[in-house]
Amino acid sequence: MNKEVKIFYTSDWHFGHKNIIRYCNRPFDLSDEGVAQCTDFIKKEYCSVVGPDDFVFFLGDAFFGGSKKKYAFRDLVQSMTGKKS
Repeated sequence: MNKEVKIFYTSDWHFGHKNIIRYCNRPFDLSDEGVAQCTDFIKKEYCSVVGPDDFVFFLGDAFFGGSKKKYAFRDLVQSMTGKKS
């Protein structure tokens, strides 16, 4: 039996961007804790849809911050399901 492989295109997640909570009316506090909760929520929802063999193309604005955050968020995205590009 063949398993259906899906292809997803996504952008503008803004991990680590506190003000995106306000700009996009996301239901989290404007605090570091709120940003962490938002990140956890996005990851949980993503993993509930994307399977391990699915392909995901990130088209931009995945995270907000300097080079330290860049590596932390790269690791976060790599820990999520799917084959990413």
